[in-house]
Amino acid sequence: MWLMLYRQKETGVRPLTNISWMIEAGACVWGNGTVRRAWPSVFARTSEMAASTTDPNHRRYWWFHCTLLAWNHTYGHAYPKALFWWRVEPDVLVAEWASFIR
Repeated sequence: MWLMLYRQKETGVRPLTNISWMIEAGACVWGNGTVRRAWPSVFARTSEMAASTTDPNHRRYWWFHCTLLAWNHTYGHAYPKALFWWRVEPDVLVAEWASFIR
């Protein structure tokens, strides 16, 4: 399991070792600049989609889909047998993560 914190102005994917240690899982920070630098065409399209959405919360929705792309580009090589990726938004409530993962 990984925690990917979004900071709008971040330009790369940076590991957060102190947080990783505390939560006993991977943790890193990423942002719009991460996408702009690595995938300019994805950045342009995502910016266009976000601009066409009036609700501020929905504007972030387009960026958060890039989370999986950024994680796979940065850490995917360390998990060659991974078959599935899920992005869980902060407002999702799961009573038991172990049951969910099983």
